[in-house]
Amino acid sequence: MQFKKLTDLDLAGKRVFIRADLNVPQDDTGRITDDTRIRASVPAIKLALEKGAAVM
Repeated sequence: MQFKKLTDLDLAGKRVFIRADLNVPQDDTGRITDDTRIRASVPAIKLALEKGAAVM
């Protein structure tokens, strides 16, 4: 089964729901100790915005 990629879609004027797992580890004060998951989701969000989508 082939999945469609954001780079292949016409997103102009469309609403895009991007689901990302943002559960990140925190220390005792609530500070994020590893932001890898957050950083990994940024390129997809930026791409959708650059293609004219409204990201939800």
